[in-house]
Amino acid sequence: MRVSVELPRIPMAAHGHGEGCVRQRDLFCWIKFDRTVVGALHFIEFDADALITAEEFFDTMDADAQADATLAEVLCGAWDDVVSDVLERGPVLDFRLAWMSPKHARAALWANAADALIDAEFGDHSILVMKAFPLEYEGRAPEGSAAHSGLIRRQAAMIRHYCRLFGVSRFPSWAGNDGWLWRQNPKLGGKIVAPLVMV
Repeated sequence: MRVSVELPRIPMAAHGHGEGCVRQRDLFCWIKFDRTVVGALHFIEFDADALITAEEFFDTMDADAQADATLAEVLCGAWDDVVSDVLERGPVLDFRLAWMSPKHARAALWANAADALIDAEFGDHSILVMKAFPLEYEGRAPEGSAAHSGLIRRQAAMIRHYCRLFGVSRFPSWAGNDGWLWRQNPKLGGKIVAPLVMV
């Protein structure tokens, strides 16, 4: 039995995002067990030019995808100046997606693969962010529906699980209640100030 991670054959390259003041690098890969796909991981790294303002960072992130805009809202709400407080120390790494087949989901296989990829491909990141959200509930559990309480329970379990596996913490206020988690790169030795209480 052999576990492997299949990286894309096309080399990853930074490409312009918005006006070019924020660069984005995507990594999507498959996790294979005995040559069978059993999972997938998706990371997006965001790196900002040194001289932009937090407002320019937000506006650039807000230009393309809703997920990027939401991430920017969380980051800009968590630090007085996300550029000088976080991005000057390295790119922000968004752990966008983890999927495992139900048969292999119980083992920490995907978390070990994710940690190995973070170390190998994104060693200079400043912070890792992720949103604990069970994909099976996407668009299917509006507030007030019968499924919503199941979503809340499942999300709470995911938050506890991610905190244990990755050493992440909840963002304060609404972002943490919405499932947003973060940790700074251990290589930075505590140089990033913890997020503010968000309004």
